[in-house]
Amino acid sequence: MAKLSVKQELAINELLKGNSIVDSAKNIGISEATLNRWLANSEFKVVLNERKGLIVDNCIDKVNLMGNKAIKVLDSILDNENASDNVKLNASKSILDMILKFNEQKNIIDKMKEIEELLSEKVGVNNG
Repeated sequence: MAKLSVKQELAINELLKGNSIVDSAKNIGISEATLNRWLANSEFKVVLNERKGLIVDNCIDKVNLMGNKAIKVLDSILDNENASDNVKLNASKSILDMILKFNEQKNIIDKMKEIEELLSEKVGVNNG
């Protein structure tokens, strides 16, 4: 892993907060040119992108947890005798939309795996 200076670490934190290059540089006491130079540095970019990836992964985990709650809500709506037909219909549509999207995504992933396997076999044949 790349060893960054304290100021570079601070710059990454500023950028991850969503601050502009100008504001990030100002907040840590460096010039905008210095921060732009760091952003052009491959080691700095690797660390910045790794940290961005961690944030995205964390958001995905949170959304997945909320998804479980949302499914329970939809399930309770469908089972609720007091819910109107329109509310139940909307809940049903949401569930069916999710099922279709999940199936589409699964099919795409399966096809991609199939293509990767075929390419791997082809590369192996050409190299062997």
